[in-house]
Amino acid sequence: MQDATRYRDIDRLAISLQCGFSSAVGSGDAMDVQWRKTEVRCRVADRIWPRPTRPTGAGCSG
Repeated sequence: MQDATRYRDIDRLAISLQCGFSSAVGSGDAMDVQWRKTEVRCRVADRIWPRPTRPTGAGCSG
């Protein structure tokens, strides 16, 4: 993200919802893996875009 801000404003960047999700397909604990990946993505988003700057309802906790 830091490198990307050299080209675009941080408010115009995003984290892809599909990053890393194909690796759990077919594994027995795929749902647990998916939730852990989602939690990591949420923590990263919260660090980059603190909640007061995001629209109401956006984010991982609602």
